Amino acid sequence: MIVEPDFPDHWKTQLLVNLTGQKHAPLAVIRLWAHCQQRRTARFPAYTETILASVTRWDAPGITAMDALSQSGWIDLLPEGGFEVHEWAEVNGKLVSNWRNGATGGRPPKPTGNPTATQPQPTENRPVTEKRREEERREDGEAGSVASPASPTRPPRTAKKPEPPDDDAWLATLEADPTYSGISIRTELGKLRRWCETKNRKPSRQRFINWLNRIERPMQGNDPAQPEQLSVPQPTKITLL
Repeated sequence: MIVEPDFPDHWKTQLLVNLTGQKHAPLAVIRLWAHCQQRRTARFPAYTETILASVTRWDAPGITAMDALSQSGWIDLLPEGGFEVHEWAEVNGKLVSNWRNGATGGRPPKPTGNPTATQPQPTENRPVTEKRREEERREDGEAGSVASPASPTRPPRTAKKPEPPDDDAWLATLEADPTYSGISIRTELGKLRRWCETKNRKPSRQRFINWLNRIERPMQGNDPAQPEQLSVPQPTKITLL
């Protein structure tokens, strides 16, 4: 049986306490959940108010267990009578699945060996056969059979262009890149640093590139006016990993 960590402070728990005026009222929910596990079901269409009060040891004056638990959302009343514990089967899905497997004889056993229906060749003969085939291929190659074409060689990988080790020099290359024309690199860097502070992240170079790529460049007409550059205080030292 699973009890969620937020059960003591859940709004339904607090509502049940307010309806009954008793701080120990949530114990009725725990007893009802335990009863579900013992009975292996969360649905009780034949249960009456008297039975529910007995299961939960209900002692709250002025309100019945059926009314309090249904109003607080812990049980759902059924049209034919009785009730169903709200979402108990969903929360304990693995437990319910084990019950169903046990009722049908448990999980089907895994196949062992090598069934002839799917693989006529016995398992123990396979390694010998594969080894023999490998020897035949080697003999054919030594006897001068048709030579296999040479495998294509991969082109050498081009080395990545090293990035400037200095942050100011790296930012200067971004400002000179026409891809980011019309974007204030220093202003966006300040925005990234503030975002990283609030999110507890590190302002890496790759994160800054992704940040710039998500910015829409300002639209320009036939005679575009230069946007006003905002004055952003320069950081004393920014480490962009």
